Amino acid sequence: MNKKHVIIGVSAAGISMANNLRRLNSESEIICISTEKEIPYNKCFLADHLSGLKSEDQVYTLTPDLCKKKNITLRLGVWVERIVSQEKKIIISGGESISYDTLFIGTGSSPVIPDIKGVKAVKKGIFTFHTIADSQALLSLAKSKKGLRVVIVGAGLSGLECADSLSEQGAHVFVVEMHNRVLFRQVDQQGSDLIVKHMLKQGISFYPEQTVSEVLSDQKRTVSGVKLASGLQLEADCVVFALGLRPNIGIVKGTDIELCNGGILTDDYMRTTVPNIYAGGDVACVKDQVSGERVLSCTWPDAMFQGMIAANAVTGKPRIYPGVTLITSSSFFGLTFCASGATAGPVVSGSNGYEIAKNASEDNYCKILVKNGLVRGFLSVGASTNLARLKRALLSAQPIDIDQLLV
Repeated sequence: MNKKHVIIGVSAAGISMANNLRRLNSESEIICISTEKEIPYNKCFLADHLSGLKSEDQVYTLTPDLCKKKNITLRLGVWVERIVSQEKKIIISGGESISYDTLFIGTGSSPVIPDIKGVKAVKKGIFTFHTIADSQALLSLAKSKKGLRVVIVGAGLSGLECADSLSEQGAHVFVVEMHNRVLFRQVDQQGSDLIVKHMLKQGISFYPEQTVSEVLSDQKRTVSGVKLASGLQLEADCVVFALGLRPNIGIVKGTDIELCNGGILTDDYMRTTVPNIYAGGDVACVKDQVSGERVLSCTWPDAMFQGMIAANAVTGKPRIYPGVTLITSSSFFGLTFCASGATAGPVVSGSNGYEIAKNASEDNYCKILVKNGLVRGFLSVGASTNLARLKRALLSAQPIDIDQLLV
């Protein structure tokens, strides 16, 4: 008997779930629901879209023509108000009820906008950098206003990617970061210094150990600048908040779905603690292959993998999900960045059984964490040609000559 599969969220995990369901069963009913009004797209390409390297057509992942070809029902601009798991149905905006045989939750995450002075008073000029709508709005503004002045709050991955892309569009960019370095959770001071050097060379200003205390606006309630806690004021035409993401787990409120570390607890088949309900992507709490701990999964490739695992499970062709190995990579300011493990944490040579191997040059930096002869994490900034070997060394859990892995 063919089943009815409802998928909430159409980012990496949801799209993968839908595509793999259709690959495994040509007759089942598939309904995808998204709160966004835009056609599903690849969030990894937002920076490329903002910088002009990719057109909108190159960013989209599931067009109406593809939906028709694959017989997938796509409902955009709709949100799920609640899940009624006992009756195997969901209630969506407008009160409509949709039944399901299986439900997949891939609702992703939402950017954080701090409740600081002036934010609520502004009508125009505040952005985040998380959706295609964000990218389109910033791109339009950069093209319409020559010499656009942008303050980016947060020097995490999305903040740096946004800064690089807007700089490429000719904007004057100011990055404000509360910590003493960029990519605080992933990069140590030496790695940060290299990134900042290239960022400054590109004409971007950096304000470490600073926070925004107030967003300033004019009489039209349009952003005119920001005031930092130090008292310094920066003139700006817009502010982009890039202060991290929160998993969208509000949808499971009132259900028996168990949470873990701010996400939805899943097993080796991406099943939640409620029968016939699965989860994947940013909302999923999964096992870390290296540490064995439960962590939030937050990479596009792993979300795609989780969607495939869930599709196999619901179609009776189960495959075990081995867990996630969090490897973060990107490119900005002419540099390639890749990191995995506690490369920016309090780990020091000789502490907790770790050893640290480093190699640095003017435009390259490599750091490898070793424990019991095994690679347990690494950081590479620059033009490293050893990324594939570093990843293999981490994933294989086999002893290796560390000197051969250094840049």
